[in-house]
Amino acid sequence: MRGAMRVAASAYLALTLAIHIAAAPAYDAPGMVIVDRGAAAFYASSWDDGGWDAMIRKRIAWGQHDPKTFPYSDDGYYCVRPGFVFGNILTITNAQTGKSILCTVADETAPQDRQYWFNHWVIELSYIAYEDLGLDDGNDVIVSAMA
Repeated sequence: MRGAMRVAASAYLALTLAIHIAAAPAYDAPGMVIVDRGAAAFYASSWDDGGWDAMIRKRIAWGQHDPKTFPYSDDGYYCVRPGFVFGNILTITNAQTGKSILCTVADETAPQDRQYWFNHWVIELSYIAYEDLGLDDGNDVIVSAMA
């Protein structure tokens, strides 16, 4: 019986290592730097039904980006992070599961709200991005960007 347990334990260890090697976190990619780690918040789910598109159209109309080169997200993965500008792309990783997504910065935090914001969150996500990352109230995310 001991031999079978040793073989099973070795197989489990090999499989676990293979999974971790194959699924290296996106923030470990060359050129990526970790910006912050902590809790993520989300915009109301109603923003996923046209709110993000309206904000993007507004900011493009204000001259903040060229509509032909704006990195629209086919998945609806949009986010807000003070210090990053409209159109930047960030990598968000669920620190508990290793799942990562790319999100496009599509709004900003008002200057008077930034201190409160930084005291509570490291990123605000579209609801679909928050859901697809498998986050909940006790979440822990890693925010990364290209150096």
